[in-house]
Amino acid sequence: MKKSLLVLLLAVALVAPVFATEKGSIDIVGKLGVAVNPKDGIVYDESYTYNIQYYKRNPALSIAVEGLYYILPELPVGLGINYQFNSEYKEIEDSETGVTNIYLTVKPTAKIDSKIFTGIYAIGQIGYGFNRINGEGEFWYESEIDSNGLYWGLGAGTEIMNDFIFEFVFSANYWSYKYDDWGGHCRTQDVKTTALTFFAGYKFSI
Repeated sequence: MKKSLLVLLLAVALVAPVFATEKGSIDIVGKLGVAVNPKDGIVYDESYTYNIQYYKRNPALSIAVEGLYYILPELPVGLGINYQFNSEYKEIEDSETGVTNIYLTVKPTAKIDSKIFTGIYAIGQIGYGFNRINGEGEFWYESEIDSNGLYWGLGAGTEIMNDFIFEFVFSANYWSYKYDDWGGHCRTQDVKTTALTFFAGYKFSI
């Protein structure tokens, strides 16, 4: 039984590079990106009113790796991790945030009969984000993460000559931080972080 399983795994490893989008094949994708407009929305809920005040940050570099399994020739699903580097606020000195997201992803794909653009696909992601805050400015002075939370992303992409990719993803993270107010009481504040990130990368079959 073990020998049969080994033979099957070797067969898949040899055939997958040839039939990259056959059912059962696996892709590994590496991506570099730039979040062009990251911003943190502080959720204020006082006196029975609810509003979000957004604070814009500078563009942030991102690096991501995904593993995808084709449950159908046109439907890869998988697991990914995306590290978004810290970036500073545009109007607040000495304060910055960043996040690491771990997520499940699905990419329904349509092949194109072209020598350059060989496929287009939609992107859906859902997972969990680990947020970071840093700085001695007015924003995060003596503050710390209270809880991390949900991450989701939606976008689209294209395959270039089968192996290269270009895609964009709009994403959101939900988290909270805590701090001591002037009276020495511990307070918590909810945050919604959004970003539009453009990625370029390469995928290969294993």
